Amino acid sequence: MDHDQQVLAAPEAESGLITAQLVPCEERLSFLPQRFGPHFLLAENTIYDTMGRLCSAYTDGFWAFYLLSNGGAFMAPTDALAYHVECEGNGYEGWLEAKVAGMGVTAMALNRLSFMRGGARYADLFYRLREYISQQPQARQLFALLD
Repeated sequence: MDHDQQVLAAPEAESGLITAQLVPCEERLSFLPQRFGPHFLLAENTIYDTMGRLCSAYTDGFWAFYLLSNGGAFMAPTDALAYHVECEGNGYEGWLEAKVAGMGVTAMALNRLSFMRGGARYADLFYRLREYISQQPQARQLFALLD
């Protein structure tokens, strides 16, 4: 098993339910390089940029990091309880809770990054996050955003 596979490997819950765990402060510095690999700064900035394009009210701020029990991950803004999100590309418009908006924005950014050279890591992370999204009560809204 190579390093990327080891980093992404995580035990699946026996029930099949994927859980998200907030990354503690003391693990934040290692989270991005471990999850997103050598291009973690590009991944992080792509997520922020995607949020800025989808939400005109977004003006930067602190983001929470979440690790999924299936080896996936996502980031979520914390400066508001909800964000009004608009995607011109597919016509989606709606309010999403901050954590839910973060799931959608991270998925969109990972999808975008998956098409760059060496993007297999991002494609894998996208599908792990997509699997988690499919189990959420807001899945319909998120899939409309991602469509």
